[in-house]
Amino acid sequence: MPLPTARLAILTILVAAAGCGEQFGTIPVVGRVTVGGAAPPAPGYLYFVPARQGPPAADGSGPRSGSARWGADGGFAVGTFRAADGLRPGRYQVRIDCDLGGQQPGADYDGRPLKGRPLVPAGFRPPELLVPADSSGPVQYDLDVPQASAGCRGPWQLAGWQADQAKTCVSLSMEADRVSVSST
Repeated sequence: MPLPTARLAILTILVAAAGCGEQFGTIPVVGRVTVGGAAPPAPGYLYFVPARQGPPAADGSGPRSGSARWGADGGFAVGTFRAADGLRPGRYQVRIDCDLGGQQPGADYDGRPLKGRPLVPAGFRPPELLVPADSSGPVQYDLDVPQASAGCRGPWQLAGWQADQAKTCVSLSMEADRVSVSST
């Protein structure tokens, strides 16, 4: 391939790659998780799930699930198709996943001791996130989680996972070859 043709091919690939984020129609979503107004005690994850489930649009548009990992300072950027690319416009339910380590009283269905303490207290449901289609910049979603009580058990608690959270705590226990889910 002659040198000018090779340069043109490389330029075409670079221009196409630069526009990939726009083709998915995502809008940046950033924020910070705090616990009782302070930095979170451990890293964790946020999951953004479309609030209204149904068949996808014929053209593939509409909200898609996304996720973000927060670090020691609680800061995060949401990704749908790739890290930190944002979310498509729409309304999302938010779920929290964080393990504070340690061990709890009780046992799983095989009699093994429960490990970890949940970050999220039973009954806490994070507010929904609205990503407007006409957003001109990043959407800010800051979340202050109340301190967890001893009422929930399990390595991870997924807040907001069920419709009625008033008296429900969902726990997820993961082993190398199995996953167990329980609610209290």
